[in-house]
Amino acid sequence: MSPENDFPNDENGQVLKYMAESGVDLSVPREIDFSHLAPDEPAARGLAAEATELGFKVEVYEPDEESLEEGDTDYDVVCNMTMVPSHAEITRIEAQLAEIAARHGCQADGWGFMC
Repeated sequence: MSPENDFPNDENGQVLKYMAESGVDLSVPREIDFSHLAPDEPAARGLAAEATELGFKVEVYEPDEESLEEGDTDYDVVCNMTMVPSHAEITRIEAQLAEIAARHGCQADGWGFMC
């Protein structure tokens, strides 16, 4: 499968295809953020600790005042890994983090990187 124009027909494949068609060079390492939502601070810290043990750089963000006013009390947990953005590796890491997140009552909220 040529990384320039053939991607699996799933959500990650569609995102990577769009990026490639938009001129993003997918052959160079990028700092990719894998975002998760945690229902409370203990869940966020649990996910963060396990992801850190696996070598991710992790940031935990408390809900801001505006979110709280809207009833959104989720913490954001961003797990960052520098890597070449390949479909296989992104999908593998998403699955790995989803398993950890589930143990702590958290859920995935997408991935991305700055171009």
